Amino acid sequence: MAGKDNMSPGSNEQMFGKKEQGRGPKRLRTGAPREAMNNLENVRKCMRIKRTPNDAGTKLTIEFTYYDNGSVSINGSAKGDHTPDEAERWLASTRFVMQMIEEFRNYINKSKTSAAATVV
Repeated sequence: MAGKDNMSPGSNEQMFGKKEQGRGPKRLRTGAPREAMNNLENVRKCMRIKRTPNDAGTKLTIEFTYYDNGSVSINGSAKGDHTPDEAERWLASTRFVMQMIEEFRNYINKSKTSAAATVV
């Protein structure tokens, strides 16, 4: 064949005889946006950090509660209330816990850095 080779992809119109159409406007989610739910300020507010007995280390307490009505709470803060889907509530909770652990790690690193600076 002159000009076009059989293996090169064509447009949707060439391959399927129809024009590309947009998907239309995005669906609006109801409830609190995910960014507001898992923002850093909210994560830090819900963290429970204490020194261990005998001042041997630092402890992050995560209290995860599942209620009979299907809602989930972490350290007393409701997670995923904006969605009727139970699986999405569990996913929102795990994201929140992971962010708490990451912030706890940052807290520990800052503590080590500031302790090293005061010793020198």
